[in-house]
Amino acid sequence: MSRSITHVGLALFHTPTFPTQWVLAFSTHELFQERVMCRALRQSVNGLNEYWETCESSPTSFNRSAILGGVIHIGIVYMSMEDLLKEFSAKGTVVSETYLPSHSDRFCVQSLLRLSKGRAVLPTTDEFKLMDLIRGRVSQVEASQASRAFKSYPVVELKDGGIRMANSAY
Repeated sequence: MSRSITHVGLALFHTPTFPTQWVLAFSTHELFQERVMCRALRQSVNGLNEYWETCESSPTSFNRSAILGGVIHIGIVYMSMEDLLKEFSAKGTVVSETYLPSHSDRFCVQSLLRLSKGRAVLPTTDEFKLMDLIRGRVSQVEASQASRAFKSYPVVELKDGGIRMANSAY
């Protein structure tokens, strides 16, 4: 019997005059090239909200007004993506009143820490060490953008920094 696997990542989006947006991404594909579920923050008339969005083929379809810089592959959870989404959503929101839409890095780190409780997904459960490790990989993603081909994006491993290129549908 095969086990369901969900790959957990952070998709990085660049928008002119706005900080890089970090988006939590779940996929059944290790390069995030098939159906991807993206979780992010959105400002509305009701305040700041968390939301899930389905991205077909790759995370590039999540935010068409921004450029997908790449994905940091955080780890693997041995559970179907649908069950992981249900479990994650059942735990309630992560949003704090102090968050701003530009705080997507804090939101994603808090979400990852919540996700990892009881699982060996992250290399550390210290919020500040995790933030520093991810920021180092963000720099790696940005440095690899000069050598990427059209309609591709880098996928950087959080644990060892290995880089692979994935193809975008858009």
